[in-house]
Amino acid sequence: MAVAAAGASGDCNLPNTVSSLLINVTVVGGTAGSYLTVYPTGSARPTASNLNWSAGQGATPNLVSAAVGTNGHISIFNLAGTVNVLGDVTGYTVGHAPNQLSNSQIGQMRWDQDPTTPGVFGVGDGPISLAFDGESIWVANAWAGTVSKIDPATNTVSGTVTVGSYPDAVAFDGASIWVANESSDTLSKINPLTMAVVATVTVGDAPHALVFDGSYIWVANRIGTSVMKVNIHTNAVVATVGVFLDPEALAFDGSQIWVASRMSNLVQRINAATNEFTLPTITVNSPQALSFDGANIWVAMNGGFNTVAKINIANNSVIATIAVGSNPGGVVFDGTNIWVTNNGGSSVTKIDPTTNTVLATISVPGGPWGIAADGSNIWIAKFSTDEVAKLRQ
Repeated sequence: MAVAAAGASGDCNLPNTVSSLLINVTVVGGTAGSYLTVYPTGSARPTASNLNWSAGQGATPNLVSAAVGTNGHISIFNLAGTVNVLGDVTGYTVGHAPNQLSNSQIGQMRWDQDPTTPGVFGVGDGPISLAFDGESIWVANAWAGTVSKIDPATNTVSGTVTVGSYPDAVAFDGASIWVANESSDTLSKINPLTMAVVATVTVGDAPHALVFDGSYIWVANRIGTSVMKVNIHTNAVVATVGVFLDPEALAFDGSQIWVASRMSNLVQRINAATNEFTLPTITVNSPQALSFDGANIWVAMNGGFNTVAKINIANNSVIATIAVGSNPGGVVFDGTNIWVTNNGGSSVTKIDPTTNTVLATISVPGGPWGIAADGSNIWIAKFSTDEVAKLRQ
């Protein structure tokens, strides 16, 4: 006889995807010496038995493991006579593909591409910038006027904070989260534990980039053509340095603040201690984003140039230029490699900073822009689809 195991209308009321059962089978009132076999319907009956009994023997139980066969059924075979069979399902498994990744994906350690563990998470409208505080990923959602907090361990948004208008940069100072609100001309300071805005600081016109130097927060005012230095304890602007033409990005190398002046095609430097310009300036094409790897400054150049420049901070010269995807918008160093978001190319480029070669180009649709590393993963803000993608380093 065949018994329907799968489905709500079946004899066992189990999920449609059930693939095997663990059943406590008991036979009662056998009229002849016989044996019982439980097996998947549609398969050849095995010669082995699950239970054996003699005529007139009392209730005889045994724990049976059986795969589910055709149309979610299992078959039960009795060799001789008649017998009453009781089945109590004590457990089951559901079917799944034994491997959701290709051999190539496994070889490249692309765990983020496993469809059973999606690495894309919805956040606010227009995610554009990311920061890691040692525990959580913070996402500036430009159009929403909010900041999302993501727990990397659970891959869930654990909180959302309302800030100023068009927040487009976020940074961590070791204790607080700072957000640049471009359309409000302010900075929001957030307590990461309470998720409360604890201070609002007025800065220049269109604050667009942030960096922490270990003591101060620096902010680039894109339309204001200046860079400001903010005391993180008093929340006061303590210095203003200018003039920069469209300062788009900032980086800190341990002693100097690097400024990407996109409209002037320059990367300029400020002495973080004296707040004065440091010469010479370095000419690059349309600098959009900056990152420091411990010895070099990496510059993403968009505006049709679609390259990354490597600047040696010891001699302030461009020592390599690497082609990446279309319209690079973000760059980050993960401790080993350089990663670049290509907004127009819907991809991310991974670069070996030692050999200056492209190691991989990874498809990331949805307008990838901001990028951050948490020590194990790369996080990417997908501006067009209101999502954040998580890639394995």
